[in-house]
Amino acid sequence: MDKRTKELNRQNNELDKKIDSQNNAVYTDMICYLRGANISEYNQERVRQDLIEMILSAQSRGESIRDILGENDSQSFCDAIIENLPGRTIKERIVDGFDIAFIILSIMGMFFIVEGMVELLIDHRWNQILEYRKPVSIGEAVIFVGTPILVCTIFELITKNAFKTDLFREKCGIKSFLFAVAMIICFSIILVLGKKVIFTVNLLLACIIVIGLYLGHRVMKGLQK
Repeated sequence: MDKRTKELNRQNNELDKKIDSQNNAVYTDMICYLRGANISEYNQERVRQDLIEMILSAQSRGESIRDILGENDSQSFCDAIIENLPGRTIKERIVDGFDIAFIILSIMGMFFIVEGMVELLIDHRWNQILEYRKPVSIGEAVIFVGTPILVCTIFELITKNAFKTDLFREKCGIKSFLFAVAMIICFSIILVLGKKVIFTVNLLLACIIVIGLYLGHRVMKGLQK
């Protein structure tokens, strides 16, 4: 997120606190749907700003967002706005994809390193930190590769289905349901594949890799305009 997008996001975060409970549910669904649209983060924030101003203006007249939409449903209204904005290019989509992968893997790598350090501390081998090679099981390797894909899939499901009200995505259950499924899959992989070690990684090398992944994330952010 570049500086102008961050500033607009900050302003919007302050403004949307003024939206009352009557309009907040519809507004939240609209923003959730907008986050999954094929437009830049800056354009998302611009649309968000317009929506907030429109809702606050309606509130000042004693109206709701439903009165503004009239016969149109929320999704059609959002689609009409999105259609008039430039979509992300292939390059922008690739950059966004790498950015997400880099930040997720760097966070997971950090936990991997902390786990290795805790193992050394428990075994009273802290002085061996530079030589210690942490084992990586099949299950852990699959989780490292699969987690970014899983996160993106969940994000797509939530944003693309923001306006649907069927049993599968009941507002109170969609996020918890998907999170539970993700956890079951992860733990099932570990239980089925066990702790069979396929390779080991030096903790110092792991730190270098994690730093590299985080720097990759920063580079991708710099490319996002």
